Amino acid sequence: MDLFMALIFIGGMGLVFGGLLAAAANYFAVEEDTRVEIICDLLPGANCGACGFPGCYKFAENIVAGNVDVSSCAPCGKGVAESICEVMGVDSAASKAKKVADVYCLGSEDVAPTKFKYHGVRDCKAAMAYGGGFKACTYGCQGLGTCADSCPFDALHMGANGLPVVDLERCTGCSICVKACP
Repeated sequence: MDLFMALIFIGGMGLVFGGLLAAAANYFAVEEDTRVEIICDLLPGANCGACGFPGCYKFAENIVAGNVDVSSCAPCGKGVAESICEVMGVDSAASKAKKVADVYCLGSEDVAPTKFKYHGVRDCKAAMAYGGGFKACTYGCQGLGTCADSCPFDALHMGANGLPVVDLERCTGCSICVKACP
């Protein structure tokens, strides 16, 4: 009989505490704006950080809060920006032309002489830290591919001449390669 009473007592306590937890969950529930999920689904999902936020979800939250312009996502393009404007109920701000990376350096391996043989880490920033780089042109491309390695969209590759080549179809203009280049 004592065992039966103990089971009833523990079961009753479980029901009471379960009810209290359910009530607390309802009371402390945080209301999410459904537009955040919709906008996040529209975004490319690259989480590249080109917008200045640590991922597409945070960017979507800031769009809904009105803290950032819809066109701040470089990878999303005109069509996605227009769709986001429809979700937000604002006029389309996607009239800007698409930005893409462009390589201005003409200092290919056959044109720009080298100052010394570099045998260090295959990273442009590391090469620049050692004597200002191994190329005689201090503003030229080191040709080690740091920009190509940093591109989350696989829009850059190193050409046969030692300079990066941009795939205009894949490039989103996110500027990550620009930040990676010393």
